Amino acid sequence: MPYTFTVSSIRILHPKTLPPSPTDQDYALLANRLERVLLTEDLEDLAEPEAMKAIISRIIMYYEDIIADAGMWRAFVAKNRELYGQPYPFYHVEEEVYTDDPNINAVRLLLWDAFRDFRGPNVIINPENPYLEQAAQILYGILDSEFENTAINEQLADYFRKASFANDFYELRNVLKWIFFDCYLTSDAYARDLVMENMEKFEPLFTEKSGYYSAECVTPMLCQVGMLALLPKDWLALFVSEVGDKQIAKKIAGIETTDYIDVLLKKAYDKNSISFVDLDNRPIVIERRRSYDIADKDLQTGEGVIGSYVKYDGKWYLNGNQSWGNVKHIFNNFQEDKQSQQGIDKAHYDHLMELSGGSPMFYAKNYTQLRKFFKELVGWEKLGTLRPFNGYKNFAIYVPAADHAILVIPDIAIFIKDARNPYYDAEEAEYMALSIIGDGSQALGEVIRYLISHHMPPDARIKSLKGADYGRQFLQDNIDFFARAYRRKDY
Repeated sequence: MPYTFTVSSIRILHPKTLPPSPTDQDYALLANRLERVLLTEDLEDLAEPEAMKAIISRIIMYYEDIIADAGMWRAFVAKNRELYGQPYPFYHVEEEVYTDDPNINAVRLLLWDAFRDFRGPNVIINPENPYLEQAAQILYGILDSEFENTAINEQLADYFRKASFANDFYELRNVLKWIFFDCYLTSDAYARDLVMENMEKFEPLFTEKSGYYSAECVTPMLCQVGMLALLPKDWLALFVSEVGDKQIAKKIAGIETTDYIDVLLKKAYDKNSISFVDLDNRPIVIERRRSYDIADKDLQTGEGVIGSYVKYDGKWYLNGNQSWGNVKHIFNNFQEDKQSQQGIDKAHYDHLMELSGGSPMFYAKNYTQLRKFFKELVGWEKLGTLRPFNGYKNFAIYVPAADHAILVIPDIAIFIKDARNPYYDAEEAEYMALSIIGDGSQALGEVIRYLISHHMPPDARIKSLKGADYGRQFLQDNIDFFARAYRRKDY
Protein backbone atom coordinates (compact mmCIF):
# COMPACT_ATOMS: atom_id res chain seq x y z
CA MET A 1 0.00 0.00 0.00
CA PRO A 2 1.54 3.37 -0.99
CA TYR A 3 1.98 6.02 1.68
CA THR A 4 -0.59 8.80 1.49
CA PHE A 5 1.41 11.30 3.51
CA THR A 6 4.88 12.46 2.55
CA VAL A 7 7.08 15.27 3.80
CA SER A 8 5.69 17.42 0.98
CA SER A 9 2.07 16.70 1.89
CA ILE A 10 2.78 17.75 5.49
CA ARG A 11 4.54 20.94 4.45
CA ILE A 12 1.71 21.98 2.12
CA LEU A 13 -0.58 22.09 5.16
CA HIS A 14 1.68 24.70 6.79
CA PRO A 15 1.77 28.42 6.06
CA LYS A 16 3.84 28.99 2.91
CA THR A 17 6.37 31.15 4.78
CA LEU A 18 6.98 28.55 7.47
CA PRO A 19 10.49 27.11 6.92
CA PRO A 20 10.86 23.33 6.47
CA SER A 21 11.42 21.49 9.74
CA PRO A 22 13.26 18.24 10.54
CA THR A 23 10.04 17.16 12.25
CA ASP A 24 8.08 17.12 8.96
CA GLN A 25 9.28 13.56 8.38
CA ASP A 26 8.15 12.50 11.86
CA TYR A 27 4.64 13.84 11.35
CA ALA A 28 4.38 12.26 7.90
CA LEU A 29 5.29 8.86 9.37
CA LEU A 30 2.79 9.29 12.20
CA ALA A 31 0.06 10.38 9.77
CA ASN A 32 0.56 7.23 7.71
CA ARG A 33 0.45 5.13 10.87
CA LEU A 34 -2.86 6.72 11.89
CA GLU A 35 -4.32 6.13 8.44
CA ARG A 36 -3.26 2.49 8.31
CA VAL A 37 -4.71 1.74 11.72
CA LEU A 38 -8.07 3.24 10.72
CA LEU A 39 -8.09 1.31 7.46
CA THR A 40 -8.08 -1.95 9.43
CA GLU A 41 -11.36 -0.96 11.11
CA ASP A 42 -14.91 -1.34 9.80
CA LEU A 43 -15.79 2.35 9.58
CA GLU A 44 -18.14 2.37 6.57
CA ASP A 45 -17.66 5.48 4.39
CA LEU A 46 -15.21 7.08 6.83
CA ALA A 47 -12.68 4.80 5.17
CA GLU A 48 -13.19 6.25 1.68
CA PRO A 49 -9.82 7.65 0.51
CA GLU A 50 -10.86 11.31 0.38
CA ALA A 51 -12.63 11.10 3.74
CA MET A 52 -9.62 9.39 5.28
CA LYS A 53 -7.24 12.01 3.90
CA ALA A 54 -9.42 14.84 5.26
CA ILE A 55 -9.60 13.15 8.68
CA ILE A 56 -5.89 12.39 9.06
CA SER A 57 -4.83 15.80 7.73
CA ARG A 58 -6.86 17.54 10.43
CA ILE A 59 -5.75 15.22 13.21
CA ILE A 60 -2.03 15.33 12.43
CA MET A 61 -2.02 19.14 12.13
CA TYR A 62 -3.99 19.42 15.38
CA TYR A 63 -1.38 17.19 17.03
CA GLU A 64 1.53 19.20 15.64
CA ASP A 65 -0.21 22.39 16.79
CA ILE A 66 -0.71 21.28 20.41
CA ILE A 67 2.78 19.72 20.65
CA ALA A 68 4.25 23.10 19.65
CA ASP A 69 1.58 25.04 21.56
CA ALA A 70 1.40 27.12 18.40
CA GLY A 71 -1.86 28.77 19.45
CA MET A 72 -4.44 27.65 16.91
CA TRP A 73 -6.29 25.02 18.94
CA ARG A 74 -5.81 27.10 22.05
CA ALA A 75 -7.56 29.99 20.25
CA PHE A 76 -10.48 27.79 19.21
CA VAL A 77 -11.06 26.60 22.78
CA ALA A 78 -10.81 30.16 24.14
CA LYS A 79 -13.31 31.48 21.60
CA ASN A 80 -15.70 28.60 22.18
CA ARG A 81 -15.58 29.33 25.92
CA GLU A 82 -16.31 32.99 25.19
CA LEU A 83 -19.30 32.15 23.00
CA TYR A 84 -20.77 29.15 24.82
CA GLY A 85 -19.14 28.90 28.25
CA GLN A 86 -17.42 25.57 27.62
CA PRO A 87 -14.25 24.39 25.86
CA TYR A 88 -15.99 22.28 23.21
CA PRO A 89 -19.43 22.10 21.64
CA PHE A 90 -21.34 18.79 21.89
CA TYR A 91 -19.05 17.14 24.43
CA HIS A 92 -19.41 18.48 27.96
CA VAL A 93 -16.45 17.99 30.28
CA GLU A 94 -16.16 18.44 34.02
CA GLU A 95 -12.36 18.33 34.37
CA GLU A 96 -9.98 21.14 33.43
CA VAL A 97 -8.97 21.13 29.77
CA TYR A 98 -5.29 21.52 28.87
CA THR A 99 -5.00 22.70 25.28
CA ASP A 100 -1.40 21.51 24.92
CA ASP A 101 -2.32 17.86 25.67
CA PRO A 102 -4.19 15.47 23.33
CA ASN A 103 -7.89 15.47 24.17
CA ILE A 104 -10.43 12.86 23.13
CA ASN A 105 -13.16 15.48 22.67
CA ALA A 106 -10.93 17.59 20.44
CA VAL A 107 -10.28 14.53 18.28
CA ARG A 108 -14.01 13.72 18.15
CA LEU A 109 -14.87 17.26 17.12
CA LEU A 110 -12.21 17.41 14.40
CA LEU A 111 -13.37 14.06 13.04
CA TRP A 112 -16.93 15.38 12.93
CA ASP A 113 -15.79 18.51 11.09
CA ALA A 114 -13.68 16.52 8.61
CA PHE A 115 -16.56 14.18 7.83
CA ARG A 116 -19.01 17.08 7.54
CA ASP A 117 -16.60 18.57 5.03
CA PHE A 118 -16.32 15.29 3.11
CA ARG A 119 -20.06 14.62 2.97
CA GLY A 120 -20.94 18.17 1.93
CA PRO A 121 -22.60 21.14 3.64
CA ASN A 122 -26.16 19.90 3.07
CA VAL A 123 -25.74 16.54 4.85
CA ILE A 124 -26.20 16.76 8.60
CA ILE A 125 -23.66 14.64 10.50
CA ASN A 126 -24.59 13.53 14.00
CA PRO A 127 -21.70 14.37 16.36
CA GLU A 128 -22.50 11.17 18.26
CA ASN A 129 -22.16 8.96 15.19
CA PRO A 130 -20.77 5.65 16.56
CA TYR A 131 -18.26 5.31 13.71
CA LEU A 132 -16.83 8.74 14.53
CA GLU A 133 -16.63 7.72 18.18
CA GLN A 134 -14.85 4.48 17.29
CA ALA A 135 -12.33 6.27 15.07
CA ALA A 136 -11.73 8.98 17.68
CA GLN A 137 -10.92 6.45 20.38
CA ILE A 138 -8.40 4.72 18.11
CA LEU A 139 -6.67 7.93 16.99
CA TYR A 140 -6.63 9.45 20.46
CA GLY A 141 -5.07 6.31 21.90
CA ILE A 142 -2.13 6.54 19.49
CA LEU A 143 -1.65 10.29 19.97
CA ASP A 144 -1.74 9.96 23.73
CA SER A 145 0.79 7.11 23.71
CA GLU A 146 3.19 9.07 21.48
CA PHE A 147 2.78 12.42 23.23
CA GLU A 148 5.94 12.34 25.36
CA ASN A 149 8.08 11.12 22.44
CA THR A 150 6.98 13.54 19.70
CA ALA A 151 9.35 16.30 18.65
CA ILE A 152 8.30 19.96 18.58
CA ASN A 153 8.25 21.82 15.28
CA GLU A 154 10.13 24.84 16.61
CA GLN A 155 9.37 26.98 13.54
CA LEU A 156 5.65 26.41 14.04
CA ALA A 157 5.98 27.09 17.77
CA ASP A 158 7.41 30.54 16.98
CA TYR A 159 5.21 31.40 14.02
CA PHE A 160 2.35 33.22 15.77
CA ARG A 161 4.47 34.24 18.76
CA LYS A 162 6.81 36.30 16.62
CA ALA A 163 4.20 37.11 13.91
CA SER A 164 6.86 38.65 11.66
CA PHE A 165 4.38 38.43 8.78
CA ALA A 166 2.46 41.28 10.42
CA ASN A 167 5.17 43.75 9.33
CA ASP A 168 4.08 43.63 5.67
CA PHE A 169 0.51 43.63 4.41
CA TYR A 170 1.17 41.32 1.47
CA GLU A 171 2.94 38.75 3.67
CA LEU A 172 0.03 39.02 6.08
CA ARG A 173 -2.41 38.46 3.21
CA ASN A 174 -0.63 35.22 2.35
CA VAL A 175 -1.26 34.01 5.90
CA LEU A 176 -4.94 34.95 5.58
CA LYS A 177 -5.08 32.96 2.34
CA TRP A 178 -3.58 29.98 4.15
CA ILE A 179 -6.24 30.25 6.86
CA PHE A 180 -8.90 30.31 4.16
CA PHE A 181 -7.53 27.49 1.97
CA ASP A 182 -5.30 25.17 4.02
CA CYS A 183 -5.36 25.61 7.81
CA TYR A 184 -6.63 22.41 9.50
CA LEU A 185 -8.90 24.34 11.84
CA THR A 186 -10.54 26.75 9.39
CA SER A 187 -10.42 25.62 5.75
CA ASP A 188 -12.74 23.23 3.95
CA ALA A 189 -13.10 21.48 0.62
CA TYR A 190 -15.33 24.21 -0.82
CA ALA A 191 -12.92 27.13 -0.49
CA ARG A 192 -11.84 27.00 -4.15
CA ASP A 193 -15.47 26.66 -5.27
CA LEU A 194 -16.28 29.85 -3.40
CA VAL A 195 -13.44 31.66 -5.14
CA MET A 196 -14.76 30.47 -8.51
CA GLU A 197 -18.23 31.79 -7.63
CA ASN A 198 -16.81 35.17 -6.66
CA MET A 199 -14.67 35.28 -9.79
CA GLU A 200 -17.86 36.06 -11.73
CA LYS A 201 -17.96 39.48 -10.07
CA PHE A 202 -14.74 40.40 -11.87
CA GLU A 203 -15.61 39.03 -15.33
CA PRO A 204 -16.50 42.40 -16.93
CA LEU A 205 -13.28 43.99 -15.66
CA PHE A 206 -10.44 41.49 -16.00
CA THR A 207 -9.26 38.49 -17.96
CA GLU A 208 -10.06 35.05 -16.56
CA LYS A 209 -6.60 34.75 -14.99
CA SER A 210 -6.70 38.25 -13.50
CA GLY A 211 -10.27 37.75 -12.32
CA TYR A 212 -9.35 34.55 -10.50
CA TYR A 213 -6.39 36.25 -8.84
CA SER A 214 -8.61 39.09 -7.64
CA ALA A 215 -11.23 36.67 -6.30
CA GLU A 216 -8.50 34.66 -4.58
CA CYS A 217 -7.25 37.81 -2.84
CA VAL A 218 -10.62 39.30 -1.92
CA THR A 219 -12.60 36.22 -0.84
CA PRO A 220 -10.47 35.52 2.29
CA MET A 221 -11.04 39.11 3.37
CA LEU A 222 -14.83 38.90 3.23
CA CYS A 223 -15.90 35.29 3.91
CA GLN A 224 -16.24 33.68 7.31
CA VAL A 225 -14.59 30.29 7.72
CA GLY A 226 -14.15 27.49 10.24
CA MET A 227 -16.52 25.89 12.71
CA LEU A 228 -17.01 29.23 14.50
CA ALA A 229 -17.67 31.17 11.29
CA LEU A 230 -15.06 33.90 11.78
CA LEU A 231 -13.28 35.98 9.18
CA PRO A 232 -9.69 34.82 8.52
CA LYS A 233 -8.38 38.08 10.01
CA ASP A 234 -10.25 37.36 13.23
CA TRP A 235 -8.93 33.79 13.38
CA LEU A 236 -5.39 35.07 12.86
CA ALA A 237 -5.84 37.74 15.52
CA LEU A 238 -6.96 35.02 17.94
CA PHE A 239 -3.96 32.82 17.10
CA VAL A 240 -1.54 35.69 17.71
CA SER A 241 -3.36 36.92 20.81
CA GLU A 242 -3.17 33.50 22.49
CA VAL A 243 0.60 33.13 22.26
CA GLY A 244 2.05 36.40 20.97
CA ASP A 245 1.78 40.17 21.04
CA LYS A 246 -1.76 41.32 21.75
CA GLN A 247 -1.10 44.69 20.12
CA ILE A 248 -0.18 42.93 16.87
CA ALA A 249 -3.33 40.84 17.24
CA LYS A 250 -5.40 44.02 17.66
CA LYS A 251 -3.80 45.50 14.54
CA ILE A 252 -4.72 42.38 12.53
CA ALA A 253 -8.29 42.35 13.86
CA GLY A 254 -8.63 46.00 12.78
CA ILE A 255 -8.20 45.28 9.07
CA GLU A 256 -10.84 47.08 6.97
CA THR A 257 -11.79 46.18 3.44
CA THR A 258 -14.04 47.53 0.72
CA ASP A 259 -16.45 45.20 -1.06
CA TYR A 260 -15.48 42.73 -3.79
CA ILE A 261 -15.59 45.64 -6.22
CA ASP A 262 -15.34 49.29 -5.30
CA VAL A 263 -15.18 52.32 -7.58
CA LEU A 264 -12.80 55.05 -6.47
CA LEU A 265 -12.83 58.51 -7.96
CA LYS A 266 -9.52 60.37 -8.07
CA LYS A 267 -9.46 63.55 -6.02
CA ALA A 268 -5.78 64.55 -5.94
CA TYR A 269 -2.26 63.17 -6.25
CA ASP A 270 1.39 64.04 -5.72
CA LYS A 271 4.65 62.13 -5.93
CA ASN A 272 3.92 60.29 -2.68
CA SER A 273 0.26 59.30 -2.80
CA ILE A 274 -3.06 59.28 -4.66
CA SER A 275 -6.26 60.41 -2.95
CA PHE A 276 -9.62 58.83 -3.86
CA VAL A 277 -13.18 58.85 -2.61
CA ASP A 278 -15.39 55.73 -2.77
CA LEU A 279 -19.14 55.18 -3.19
CA ASP A 280 -19.79 55.94 0.48
CA ASN A 281 -17.76 59.16 0.26
CA ARG A 282 -14.99 57.56 2.29
CA PRO A 283 -11.53 59.04 1.66
CA ILE A 284 -8.98 56.42 0.56
CA VAL A 285 -5.36 57.48 0.23
CA ILE A 286 -2.91 54.97 -1.30
CA GLU A 287 0.82 55.50 -1.19
CA ARG A 288 2.69 55.42 -4.48
CA ARG A 289 5.14 52.61 -4.03
CA ARG A 290 6.66 49.87 -6.16
CA SER A 291 3.68 47.62 -5.47
CA TYR A 292 1.23 50.40 -6.37
CA ASP A 293 1.94 53.20 -8.80
CA ILE A 294 0.18 54.78 -11.75
CA ALA A 295 2.02 56.85 -14.34
CA ASP A 296 1.50 60.62 -14.13
CA LYS A 297 0.14 60.72 -17.69
CA ASP A 298 -2.63 58.27 -16.68
CA LEU A 299 -3.34 60.19 -13.52
CA GLN A 300 -3.81 63.36 -15.56
CA THR A 301 -6.45 61.83 -17.82
CA GLY A 302 -8.10 58.99 -15.86
CA GLU A 303 -11.00 59.53 -13.49
CA GLY A 304 -10.30 56.69 -11.07
CA VAL A 305 -10.05 52.95 -10.49
CA ILE A 306 -12.18 49.84 -10.00
CA GLY A 307 -10.88 47.13 -7.69
CA SER A 308 -10.84 46.05 -4.05
CA TYR A 309 -8.83 47.73 -1.31
CA VAL A 310 -7.73 46.96 2.25
CA LYS A 311 -6.77 49.24 5.12
CA TYR A 312 -4.13 47.79 7.43
CA ASP A 313 -2.28 49.56 10.20
CA GLY A 314 -3.49 52.96 8.99
CA LYS A 315 -2.59 52.49 5.30
CA TRP A 316 -4.64 51.47 2.26
CA TYR A 317 -3.49 48.75 -0.15
CA LEU A 318 -4.72 47.37 -3.46
CA ASN A 319 -6.02 43.84 -2.90
CA GLY A 320 -5.97 41.98 -6.22
CA ASN A 321 -6.13 43.72 -9.60
CA GLN A 322 -7.61 47.06 -10.53
CA SER A 323 -8.80 48.75 -13.71
CA TRP A 324 -7.79 52.39 -14.23
CA GLY A 325 -9.53 54.84 -16.49
CA ASN A 326 -12.74 56.80 -17.00
CA VAL A 327 -14.99 55.26 -14.39
CA LYS A 328 -17.31 58.09 -13.36
CA HIS A 329 -20.25 56.58 -15.25
CA ILE A 330 -19.76 53.29 -13.38
CA PHE A 331 -19.54 55.20 -10.10
CA ASN A 332 -22.82 56.96 -10.89
CA ASN A 333 -24.49 53.70 -11.96
CA PHE A 334 -23.51 52.06 -8.66
CA GLN A 335 -25.04 54.93 -6.74
CA GLU A 336 -28.24 54.82 -8.80
CA ASP A 337 -28.53 51.08 -8.24
CA LYS A 338 -28.23 51.58 -4.47
CA GLN A 339 -30.87 54.30 -4.51
CA SER A 340 -33.30 52.32 -6.68
CA GLN A 341 -33.36 49.18 -4.50
CA GLN A 342 -36.83 48.62 -3.13
CA GLY A 343 -37.00 48.65 0.64
CA ILE A 344 -39.41 50.11 3.13
CA ASP A 345 -39.75 53.73 4.15
CA LYS A 346 -39.72 54.78 7.79
CA ALA A 347 -43.45 55.47 8.05
CA HIS A 348 -44.42 52.00 6.82
CA TYR A 349 -41.65 50.41 8.90
CA ASP A 350 -42.82 52.11 12.08
CA HIS A 351 -46.38 50.95 11.40
CA LEU A 352 -45.20 47.36 10.92
CA MET A 353 -43.28 47.47 14.19
CA GLU A 354 -46.45 48.64 15.95
CA LEU A 355 -48.34 45.69 14.49
CA SER A 356 -45.66 43.14 15.42
CA GLY A 357 -44.60 44.51 18.77
CA GLY A 358 -41.13 45.20 17.42
CA SER A 359 -40.53 41.86 15.72
CA PRO A 360 -39.04 41.90 12.19
CA MET A 361 -40.77 38.59 11.32
CA PHE A 362 -44.01 38.43 9.30
CA TYR A 363 -45.80 35.56 7.59
CA ALA A 364 -47.94 34.89 4.51
CA LYS A 365 -49.74 31.67 3.58
CA ASN A 366 -49.50 32.04 -0.20
CA TYR A 367 -48.51 34.30 -3.07
CA THR A 368 -51.75 36.27 -2.94
CA GLN A 369 -51.21 37.12 0.72
CA LEU A 370 -47.58 37.97 -0.01
CA ARG A 371 -48.57 40.51 -2.64
CA LYS A 372 -51.20 41.97 -0.31
CA PHE A 373 -48.62 42.37 2.47
CA PHE A 374 -46.22 44.30 0.25
CA LYS A 375 -48.91 46.46 -1.32
CA GLU A 376 -50.85 47.38 1.81
CA LEU A 377 -48.28 47.22 4.63
CA VAL A 378 -44.95 47.92 2.89
CA GLY A 379 -46.31 50.48 0.43
CA TRP A 380 -44.88 49.01 -2.77
CA GLU A 381 -46.66 50.12 -5.92
CA LYS A 382 -44.69 47.86 -8.26
CA LEU A 383 -44.79 44.18 -7.32
CA GLY A 384 -42.89 42.69 -10.26
CA THR A 385 -39.97 41.64 -8.08
CA LEU A 386 -42.33 39.24 -6.27
CA ARG A 387 -43.16 37.20 -9.40
CA PRO A 388 -40.47 34.55 -8.77
CA PHE A 389 -42.37 33.59 -5.60
CA ASN A 390 -45.54 32.68 -7.51
CA GLY A 391 -46.36 29.04 -6.80
CA TYR A 392 -44.69 28.95 -3.39
CA LYS A 393 -46.36 29.12 0.03
CA ASN A 394 -45.69 29.43 3.78
CA PHE A 395 -43.59 32.58 3.48
CA ALA A 396 -41.53 34.17 6.23
CA ILE A 397 -40.85 37.86 5.61
CA TYR A 398 -37.95 39.50 7.43
CA VAL A 399 -38.00 43.30 7.67
CA PRO A 400 -34.73 44.32 9.38
CA ALA A 401 -34.98 48.13 9.29
CA ALA A 402 -36.23 51.13 7.35
CA ASP A 403 -34.48 51.60 4.01
CA HIS A 404 -33.07 48.05 4.11
CA ALA A 405 -33.78 45.17 1.77
CA ILE A 406 -36.67 42.95 2.85
CA LEU A 407 -36.06 39.19 2.77
CA VAL A 408 -38.79 36.85 1.54
CA ILE A 409 -38.25 33.15 2.29
CA PRO A 410 -40.73 30.57 1.00
CA ASP A 411 -41.54 27.24 2.66
CA ILE A 412 -40.06 28.22 6.01
CA ALA A 413 -42.99 29.54 8.05
CA ILE A 414 -43.97 26.01 9.13
CA PHE A 415 -40.64 25.77 11.04
CA ILE A 416 -40.91 29.04 13.01
CA LYS A 417 -42.70 28.95 16.35
CA ASP A 418 -44.16 32.39 16.89
CA ALA A 419 -47.48 33.39 18.49
CA ARG A 420 -48.07 35.52 15.39
CA ASN A 421 -47.39 32.68 12.94
CA PRO A 422 -50.50 30.54 12.28
CA TYR A 423 -48.63 28.23 9.88
CA TYR A 424 -46.23 26.61 12.37
CA ASP A 425 -46.24 22.81 12.26
CA ALA A 426 -44.37 21.26 15.20
CA GLU A 427 -44.23 17.80 13.61
CA GLU A 428 -42.68 19.14 10.40
CA ALA A 429 -40.34 21.39 12.36
CA GLU A 430 -39.05 18.46 14.39
CA TYR A 431 -37.61 16.78 11.31
CA MET A 432 -36.90 19.62 8.90
CA ALA A 433 -35.86 22.70 10.89
CA LEU A 434 -32.25 21.55 11.24
CA SER A 435 -31.82 21.54 7.46
CA ILE A 436 -33.01 25.17 7.35
CA ILE A 437 -30.62 26.11 10.14
CA GLY A 438 -27.68 24.49 8.40
CA ASP A 439 -28.39 25.29 4.75
CA GLY A 440 -27.26 28.76 3.68
CA SER A 441 -29.16 28.52 0.39
CA GLN A 442 -32.56 28.57 2.11
CA ALA A 443 -32.32 31.57 4.43
CA LEU A 444 -29.68 34.20 5.10
CA GLY A 445 -27.64 33.95 8.27
CA GLU A 446 -29.12 37.20 9.56
CA VAL A 447 -32.54 35.54 9.71
CA ILE A 448 -31.24 32.33 11.29
CA ARG A 449 -29.36 34.29 13.95
CA TYR A 450 -32.60 36.09 14.82
CA LEU A 451 -34.60 32.86 15.00
CA ILE A 452 -32.02 31.15 17.20
CA SER A 453 -31.58 34.12 19.54
CA HIS A 454 -35.36 34.26 20.02
CA HIS A 455 -35.75 30.49 20.48
CA MET A 456 -38.07 30.20 17.50
CA PRO A 457 -37.13 26.69 16.31
CA PRO A 458 -37.68 24.98 19.72
CA ASP A 459 -38.77 21.63 18.29
CA ALA A 460 -35.79 21.20 15.97
CA ARG A 461 -33.85 18.06 16.85
CA ILE A 462 -31.15 15.77 15.58
CA LYS A 463 -31.77 12.05 15.17
CA SER A 464 -30.28 10.25 18.16
CA LEU A 465 -30.00 6.64 19.26
CA LYS A 466 -30.91 7.94 22.72
CA GLY A 467 -34.37 9.04 21.61
CA ALA A 468 -36.27 12.07 20.33
CA ASP A 469 -36.19 14.06 23.58
CA TYR A 470 -32.45 13.65 23.92
CA GLY A 471 -31.94 14.57 20.26
CA ARG A 472 -34.03 17.71 20.73
CA GLN A 473 -32.18 18.82 23.84
CA PHE A 474 -28.80 18.01 22.28
CA LEU A 475 -29.52 20.23 19.29
CA GLN A 476 -31.05 23.05 21.30
CA ASP A 477 -27.94 23.12 23.51
CA ASN A 478 -25.71 23.41 20.43
CA ILE A 479 -27.95 25.05 17.84
CA ASP A 480 -25.95 28.24 17.36
CA PHE A 481 -22.74 26.26 16.93
CA PHE A 482 -24.48 24.02 14.37
CA ALA A 483 -25.50 27.10 12.41
CA ARG A 484 -21.97 28.49 12.49
CA ALA A 485 -20.28 25.22 11.61
CA TYR A 486 -22.53 24.47 8.64
CA ARG A 487 -23.20 27.94 7.27
CA ARG A 488 -19.79 29.55 7.76
CA LYS A 489 -19.80 32.32 5.13
CA ASP A 490 -23.61 32.54 5.41
CA TYR A 491 -23.79 32.77 9.18
